[in-house]
Amino acid sequence: MNTCIKVVFILLFCTSPLFGKNKIDGVWHASFTVMGQAMLLDLTVKSGGKEVAISNPEMEVAPQIPGGNVVFKKNKLSFNVAFIGLEFKGTFFPKGDSIVGVMNQSGITWDVKFFRTIQKKNKVNRPQTPKEPFPYETQEVSFQNPKDNVQIFGTFTYPINKNSNYPIVFLASGSGPQDRNCTILGHQSFLLIADQFARAGIATFRFDDRGAGESKANFSLAALSDFVSDLTTSINYFAQDEQLKGHPFGLLGHSEGGMHIMEAYKQTKEQIDFLVFMAACGVSGKDVLVQQQYEMPLAEGLNEEIALWNKTLFQGLSERVLAESDLVKCAFNIEAFLKEMYAKAPKGAISEAMNEETFVANNAAFLNNQWGRQFLAFNPTEYLKTIEVPLIALFGSKDIQVNPIINSEAFRSALSSSQLKQAQITVLPQLNHLFQQCNTCNFKEYGDLEETMSPLVFEQLIPFILKQ
Repeated sequence: MNTCIKVVFILLFCTSPLFGKNKIDGVWHASFTVMGQAMLLDLTVKSGGKEVAISNPEMEVAPQIPGGNVVFKKNKLSFNVAFIGLEFKGTFFPKGDSIVGVMNQSGITWDVKFFRTIQKKNKVNRPQTPKEPFPYETQEVSFQNPKDNVQIFGTFTYPINKNSNYPIVFLASGSGPQDRNCTILGHQSFLLIADQFARAGIATFRFDDRGAGESKANFSLAALSDFVSDLTTSINYFAQDEQLKGHPFGLLGHSEGGMHIMEAYKQTKEQIDFLVFMAACGVSGKDVLVQQQYEMPLAEGLNEEIALWNKTLFQGLSERVLAESDLVKCAFNIEAFLKEMYAKAPKGAISEAMNEETFVANNAAFLNNQWGRQFLAFNPTEYLKTIEVPLIALFGSKDIQVNPIINSEAFRSALSSSQLKQAQITVLPQLNHLFQQCNTCNFKEYGDLEETMSPLVFEQLIPFILKQ
């Protein structure tokens, strides 16, 4: 599940360097990598350091974003951009013609060096990203979900031996608008899964979430049930292909995608032969979210007081969303609660650049929608106890988004003794939520790690699938 800590950069256009009579005035250029994302950023300084604005040279046309609370004194420059919670503190070095400092956003910090000269974008190393030539076939596929006339776009990857009765696995991604490759912080985990599976004789179908990739649908209007509908439509589409008759069908869900495959298994009339869960919820969405929002601040090195405040924040948001189905009334209740929590926030819990208005705006709508209600109320136990096919459930021991102990035990508790005989539930050591071998194992590290997914995952999944 994607984290609720939002790293947001507003991408703007770059202006030409303009130098005033003050040494710091002009346009400065920076290139940096934060959480595995290579970015370019320009900083325009005017009036001797009294005015600043940030912009992104990769976009063609967009207004600059002005900074607030600008202070330039004794070569020390600081400013913030309140509505995205961004802060900068640095030092101007006239002799070196640079501004060197640190940016902070939602507790995530990174070094930034601005220069007069235009900078090249950093290269991010992703050694596991599949590269041609491929020893398998791929086919771009598009079809319509008749339920609401949404067009689904995806890629079917399959072994070269078309005559073999290879299994076909449908991939369901976690929270947030993911493209078919499940691109997160430069990693493409579903592309890697499709590659590794195909090399082992397993086919996959992966597709763009609504509003991502080629999809023209509106992600913000999509409920959890809509993602399930797209998955079941995909299953039905392939089941109608005469060339694929008799091929074993399996479903793979990562994080929230585990919910999708539980519901799709229940709904579809087609034969599903096995299920694959990766960092899936074994307890309710609400319980997963609240626990996550306690563990994540601790993993970032914040103190217990902040972690408990954050847990209380999301506990309260979840309770209010589940208690009031009317969106307008719920919004009123949430706004009052958020203002109360803002006033109670311990030092360090909220960025100094974020005022009360911005804090309320950033959190008010996150769960107060159809998706949020369905996610919070989802109870995996009711689905798990009805599963009649072999399943494998993998968890990373260092996962701070879906607690591995709580959720793996919930899987075991929900399954009967007969179900457990054909179930494989494993917690893999030293792996995070994305199944990367991690060091600090916090959210910031996802993009910093070069590994997209540990080979341990494929050592578990491929033999399981080929046995079915």
